[in-house]
Parts: sequence; C-alpha cells; structure tokens
Amino acid sequence: MWRRRPRFCKCDRLHTAPGWVSVGGVYEKHSDGSLVKYYTAVNKTIAVRQAGTLSYLLQDQLGSTVGVMDTRGAVTGTQTYWPYGATRSSTGVLAGTAPTDRQYTGQQQEAPASDALGLYDYKARFYSTTLGRFVSADASGGSGPNGYEYADGRPVGLRGPEWEHHN
Repeated sequence: MWRRRPRFCKCDRLHTAPGWVSVGGVYEKHSDGSLVKYYTAVNKTIAVRQAGTLSYLLQDQLGSTVGVMDTRGAVTGTQTYWPYGATRSSTGVLAGTAPTDRQYTGQQQEAPASDALGLYDYKARFYSTTLGRFVSADASGGSGPNGYEYADGRPVGLRGPEWEHHN
C-alpha cells in the first residue's frame, strides 16, 4: 500500500512515517518487514535490492528509469515517458510491481501511476505529470515569472527545478 512519505535529504539520518522507515535514502524498511536497499554512483540510483533480488536500473539522459535489468544482463522491463513525465508505455516488471518507485527524472513517485495527479517528490516541492508543472510555487523565486513552471516550459532539453541542460 502506498503511503505519503516524508521528505528527506540524502544524508545519514533516520526518517520515519507510519509503516515506513528510511535511513539516508539508502535503506527503506516497510511495516511488512520488507527491506529495500538502493545503490548509487555519481548521485544516480543505479540498482535496487528488494526481497533478495538485485535489479539494475537503466536511465535516460534525464535520469528517468527507462529499463530494469537482472543480474544476468537480461532486460526485464522497459518504460517510456511523455515530455512532461506521464508514463507513455511500460513492459515487463515496470508494467506490474516495479522494483523501485524512482521513475521520472529519478525522483520518487508518491502514488501509483493510476493516481490522477501523477505526483513526484522533488524534495523541495511536488511535481505533477498530469499538470506538467509543480503544484506549489518556487519559494526561492528562481522559476522566473511562472513559479509553477517545470523546466522553463521545455521538458525535453532541460530537467528539473535547476534547469540543467542535458544534450
């Protein structure tokens, strides 16, 4: 069951919510006793171990999870996205119970894909793939005249609130 998760920084701290505990964004323990471990390299999540199964995450230029590979190198699922992040198509494990909830631009999806708003947690604020914008204004004022806008209105060549170029 999906639950609202508290926002947390990537640091060595313990974070809890009903039915869920996170240690620095690397380990998650759920109320059913299941443990999820994330492996990162160069600030990107590259693998996840859940229920004893290791899965490698394949990412595109924006850091979105576009595939999952098992330890033998076989692709077990693929996923594509529309320009503002809504899921376009899914196959294999990504069409069912994905091994990770870190999907579009590598951010945590707050609810299943069937959720009406398609919310992603960008740590400082939430982004809706349905609306194609953030659901709250940028408190720092760094988003220009439209504080709710995502990627300066150009989601294919820019990414996230920091508007980094990815060519």
